[in-house]
Amino acid sequence: MKNRVSIYWDFENVPAPHQAKYLMDFAQSRGDVVTNKVYSHWSRETRNSKCVLDRCGFERIHVLEKGTNSADRKLKSDCLAELDTSWFPDIIILVSADGGFASLVRKLQVSIFNRTGKVNTALVVIDFS
Repeated sequence: MKNRVSIYWDFENVPAPHQAKYLMDFAQSRGDVVTNKVYSHWSRETRNSKCVLDRCGFERIHVLEKGTNSADRKLKSDCLAELDTSWFPDIIILVSADGGFASLVRKLQVSIFNRTGKVNTALVVIDFS
């Protein structure tokens, strides 16, 4: 059985559309991609960025401007909600340059351990800067 892979990309902090294909290729080399979400206030992003992400198969999640870290909060919420689904991922890829995701990583590790009994979690944190 192939691993289930989820990607959560904070595009506001890591606006690197030129890396989208490499990221998707990396994820697919690890298993079946079940979630591939990229978060931003998309009206601020370039048409080219949006087209590249769409071509690579990413689901663009529009985050309304409701204060600082709104994309972070939505990403964290979606990521944690996925842990309660039947397609619970074996590998979670977080793309961010924001240190605010340390608490999310800890929560994911605990949730994965509680669900699987595995201490070795497959969390990949990528910073393209």
